[in-house]
Amino acid sequence: MGGIDAGLGIVETTNLKVSKAPSRATQTILNGDLIIGTTRPYLKKFAIVTEKNNENISFFRISNN
Repeated sequence: MGGIDAGLGIVETTNLKVSKAPSRATQTILNGDLIIGTTRPYLKKFAIVTEKNNENISFFRISNN
């Protein structure tokens, strides 16, 4: 969740080997998807996926466009 800024969207990503990724990291995010951090909603960790992060893997809740 640290890689998402309430005003700027996705500002940082982390590359992990599949074996080291959390088990909940199972969803492919696509350009235009809305990702929402639900653990602490008051932190406003949500962003619209841009082409830069298209087809990344995420453990955020996703709302497809």
